[in-house]
Amino acid sequence: MAFETKDDALNALEQSRAEWLAQARATAWELGGRQDSVNVNDVRRAMPPLPDDIDPRVFGAIFVKSRWECLGYRATKRRTSHGRPIAQFRRL
Repeated sequence: MAFETKDDALNALEQSRAEWLAQARATAWELGGRQDSVNVNDVRRAMPPLPDDIDPRVFGAIFVKSRWECLGYRATKRRTSHGRPIAQFRRL
């Protein structure tokens, strides 16, 4: 399925994966209260494995709400991601 804009894709994701996103965002919020910063890999480690029918790119939608401040980027330590930069966030 192709979307015209990123917002269109995020809106579709909000509807189709609302329950999962709510759980992931709650997990991120909890982690953000205990750590100086939180990233998608922190959330990934704290949650159950992603079901096979959910595309892993869904993790990118966790921090799109205005409750977070992006602090910058660091290289990921996930082997499968080959050190690509991932955003670090702080709760507002």
